[in-house]
Amino acid sequence: DMPIFGHPVASWKRSVATSLIHTIYEPTIDTQNTMVFEEASKTSSLPEVSSQTKEKTVEVFDDQKHGVVLADSNQIITHCNSMFVELTGYNVNDVIGKNCRILQGKNTDQKTVEFIRAALKRGEGCQVMILNYRKNGVPFWNRLSIQPLLDKHGRIRKFVGIQIERSLPVSRFAPVMPWKVGIKKEGPRLLTVASESAVKESGELQILEEKKSKPKISLHDVSFVAETNLPTIKGKYRVRAYKDNKTRQEIMCIIWGKIEASSGLHVRAHDQCFTSEVLGSLKCDCKQQLDFAMEHIKKTSGMVIYLPQEGRGMGLAHKIKAYAVQEHGYDTVDAQHVLGFPDDSRTYAAIPGILQEMNIKSIKLMTNNPRKIRHLKALGIQIDSRIPIVTPTNKHSEGYLKTKHHRQGHMNVGEDR
Repeated sequence: DMPIFGHPVASWKRSVATSLIHTIYEPTIDTQNTMVFEEASKTSSLPEVSSQTKEKTVEVFDDQKHGVVLADSNQIITHCNSMFVELTGYNVNDVIGKNCRILQGKNTDQKTVEFIRAALKRGEGCQVMILNYRKNGVPFWNRLSIQPLLDKHGRIRKFVGIQIERSLPVSRFAPVMPWKVGIKKEGPRLLTVASESAVKESGELQILEEKKSKPKISLHDVSFVAETNLPTIKGKYRVRAYKDNKTRQEIMCIIWGKIEASSGLHVRAHDQCFTSEVLGSLKCDCKQQLDFAMEHIKKTSGMVIYLPQEGRGMGLAHKIKAYAVQEHGYDTVDAQHVLGFPDDSRTYAAIPGILQEMNIKSIKLMTNNPRKIRHLKALGIQIDSRIPIVTPTNKHSEGYLKTKHHRQGHMNVGEDR
């Protein structure tokens, strides 16, 4: 995937854009790992392209499996490939000399449009999920990636846009669709989802009834690695290391007391949060929840299972991207949708193997998250009860916590206020 900001070639050098631009202009890579073009003159245009190269360009365009457009520095389309024509219904003469705004329609989210416009104005790339319209008026979901191309002086000479049609499962957005689940939602509807009328227009976006059966989730095989006693500022804990043999992730279990062969063990399944636990970020309550759990198990004996699932499973880099999207008015859930991620990508399929290895028969789960409870139960874990986690809030985390409560059903949020 292309970066949402900046121009690093390393993350997209194998993409459509690279093969295309290398064919047309043969750019070089500077010491900052940025794609640049040698100027043939002092004019503002790129080097003259020979007729032979133009023919080769058409071949490269048509060889791509996704829609591709090339625009000048003013975002006016100069090339498009046959897949773009097939995807949108617009022919070449319809789009050359035009702006990609022709793909927008009545239900295209304007905040997403403003996000794209602001990124391009700053000279930055972006990647969004946006509702566009074909020439015949039929809407489709477009995973749009735009990347500026610079000359050696850092000036933008071209933009490459890649359109990938996506059919989004409506169930991903079910918790925030009032007309489906019958709940009242404050404020605007999901910013990257079309209005109800648009959903009805598209044959790809059909509202489906959720299956009542338990989801089938495959368990992950885990291996015990080692145990040690670790002195910390909170006390001396047992730390056991495990490896998820499917994902290759390393999982840490922070333990207080003799817990093997127990029932009703107090357990917290905690997901890594570098920004709060290392940097002290005030945007979320993750560190406070970890602190709560580590103090709690000292009173009762128990375990914190620490999983490397940063950013609800997106990863740290995508989490930072989501933060950048939030600066344009999106909440945490919508920001993940803009980047093409579901509400939550985390999995807990390694936990049953860890509990089994220590012969733990049942647990009392420390969580406010109903999804986590459902997921663990679907994995066959016996949960005797839930232990609420109540932590302080601050002015920076209020919006995040409100979104968790209203959009994802989290319980006990901010009850200490």
